[in-house]
Amino acid sequence: MQRFTKLYLDLDASNRTTSKLAALKRYFIDVPHEDGAWAVFFLTGNRLKQPVPSKLFREWGSEACGFPEWMLDECYDHVGDLAETLTLLIAGPRKENSGVFDKPLHQIVEEVILPLRDMEPAAQRDRLTEVWAAMDSASCFLFNKLITG
Repeated sequence: MQRFTKLYLDLDASNRTTSKLAALKRYFIDVPHEDGAWAVFFLTGNRLKQPVPSKLFREWGSEACGFPEWMLDECYDHVGDLAETLTLLIAGPRKENSGVFDKPLHQIVEEVILPLRDMEPAAQRDRLTEVWAAMDSASCFLFNKLITG
């Protein structure tokens, strides 16, 4: 996930085609084929079927960051992006030095995100809380984006 996060940040940081191509080349030359396939899937605008209902995702995000839902809603209204709002509240500066949940992208998708669809809500909440607690802010943002589409 760290490699995909770095790729995303590199792509987002520049508007120069040569810089973007160089970032893509660095990423694809080095990652497992499964990660490359998922990266192409996401970078071409595809999304996973939403594994967690937005209402529950917001509720659990509120619980994870310790703020009431109304405050999360106010922040969301200001930021305009649920994944980014939750990241800012859950994985703020206090998280930067924590252990990083670093699995390859394909494992995050296939072993964490996709199985969420078949879990009971309580198990979904526990899994999300576990992953959020172990991620740095950049990876948490990308993880939330993959969940919310």
